[in-house]
Amino acid sequence: MSLPRRAFLLGALASCTRREAPAPAPSLAPPEHDLHDWSFSDQDALGGSTRALVLCPRTPGPHPILIALHGRGEAVRGAEAGARGWLGDYRAGNAIQALRRGRLTREDFQDLVAPERLDALNAQLQQQPYRGLLLVCPHAPDFQGPSRNEATDRYGSWLIRTLLPRLRASFSTGAVGIDGVSMGGRMALRIGLAWPDTFAAVGSLQAALRDDDLPSLTEQAAAYLRARPAGQLRLLSSDGDYFRATIARAHQALSQAALPHEHREVVGPHNYLFNQGPGSIEMLAWHDRILRG
Repeated sequence: MSLPRRAFLLGALASCTRREAPAPAPSLAPPEHDLHDWSFSDQDALGGSTRALVLCPRTPGPHPILIALHGRGEAVRGAEAGARGWLGDYRAGNAIQALRRGRLTREDFQDLVAPERLDALNAQLQQQPYRGLLLVCPHAPDFQGPSRNEATDRYGSWLIRTLLPRLRASFSTGAVGIDGVSMGGRMALRIGLAWPDTFAAVGSLQAALRDDDLPSLTEQAAAYLRARPAGQLRLLSSDGDYFRATIARAHQALSQAALPHEHREVVGPHNYLFNQGPGSIEMLAWHDRILRG
């Protein structure tokens, strides 16, 4: 074996404590990370998906797991577009590089950040530097209509019974969180709150909530926090989010029920610029801080 080939293989074996080779997609993976492209064949029986991208830091594990669910725009374009949503369309790799740098700028947020929020996040990074997550980006199908809750529940079972066991068999892993934007935010709330034994942190960005979702959300949150009193729940919206009013009513319902949670409104519209700036940064920073304690 040639020396360059031998060095390459040794480097591959050293990173991520993994058992599967990374997919060659350098445009989606930030430096010092390996990208894995997974396919699945049992999605019909379990209501899951066929594709997921997994981004693993090359630093020694264990790494907390963050399952990040995309929005409807990627869901309707198929499994490959969905799996690439966060790392492709939303450019989460840029957010990872900015967080690892340890000092965020307005440009990292696509200029969508209030000065006080920028200062607060930088202060948090000084106190607890970003260490990195096992970022898991599965395709999420477009569940609409009266059966969307049942379909989302089946998809959650697939995450728990198929995706998570494969992650734990392939990497050195820690605590688990779930989050998502818009459609994916609603799904993340419903799935995360239904599995308190699995998810230590349940977040959402501009979650596509309707008023008829709020009673079940409050009921699920109460059950989640009874089963996991230290569990963390966050609703994040923005000043240009067209789900902002409903998310504010969800916050009011949770507050009236005395259920601990974080409700935050930041700067930005409900579009790709938000996902590429404050959405990715807020999601990654919060879960890294919460899941690492």
